[in-house]
Amino acid sequence: MDVQRKNGSIFTYKRKFVGLLGLADFNQDGIPEIYTNNKIFNAQTGVLLADGGVNGIGFDFSNRRRWFYSKTISVAAQLDSDINDLELAAGYSIYKVIITNINGINGNSMTPINIVVNGEYKDGFTSIADINSDGILDVVVSSPGFSGQAVLYAYCIINNTLFFYLKQDQLQLVISEWVRQQLAN
Repeated sequence: MDVQRKNGSIFTYKRKFVGLLGLADFNQDGIPEIYTNNKIFNAQTGVLLADGGVNGIGFDFSNRRRWFYSKTISVAAQLDSDINDLELAAGYSIYKVIITNINGINGNSMTPINIVVNGEYKDGFTSIADINSDGILDVVVSSPGFSGQAVLYAYCIINNTLFFYLKQDQLQLVISEWVRQQLAN
């Protein structure tokens, strides 16, 4: 993938650390942008429009052996009460995205709202769902954790509150119970 640096030069992104690409119209101008990790690009020119910096990127730390590719999953969605824009959810960060300049990074912003889980920032694969059925989309993160202790958690930008958290052993119990119920039916 060819990407333009902040100084205007072009380089080809060849590293194995690649996020899945997504399309979303963050500024609601009728022309979608491309996003990956916590970066947003002009879909027509490839110019970098916004960069979330050293916050969440939706990264899976579990398969870092040399025969696995590192990967990220971030998701664009309507996550707050402002219907005139979209947010980008990436692991423990939800970015409030403002794109006013489609020709470069100047004037654009990605403001992170970070959630702390048990005293840590736990990055991981990101998805969106209305977990608590309140009509507001929530961010769901599957994180392998640094200690190998997998967790699944969900949170909402409206009140920036963690409301769902399961550790690996709890997940195994939930899955076992679900399988038992399915076999009973």
